[in-house]
Amino acid sequence: MGKTNWVGRLLEYHQAKAITPLPEYTEIEVSAQRFRFSVAIREKAEPVTTLASFSNKKDAKQFISKLAIDWLISQNLMPSTGAVKFPRAANPPPTPNVRERSTSPTP
Repeated sequence: MGKTNWVGRLLEYHQAKAITPLPEYTEIEVSAQRFRFSVAIREKAEPVTTLASFSNKKDAKQFISKLAIDWLISQNLMPSTGAVKFPRAANPPPTPNVRERSTSPTP
């Protein structure tokens, strides 16, 4: 999984976009020593799920959060860099307001 906190990143994305409700995690019982989660996000009609199971809850939750982020990226709802917002488009420079000047004297 690397060092990225995928649970935090998914939450940060929803907070930055003011999307409610926030992601809702559901623990799916696999066995006494294996864990799996699904996560419901507003942007997707069905919860994000996986068959992968983990020996601890933290890794299971990180994995499902990463899958949700991958889905958001695939739908172009989140930048592929993993940033929570798309960068703002640069504003074009203002057009100078040039008034026509007359060479004739003013009466």
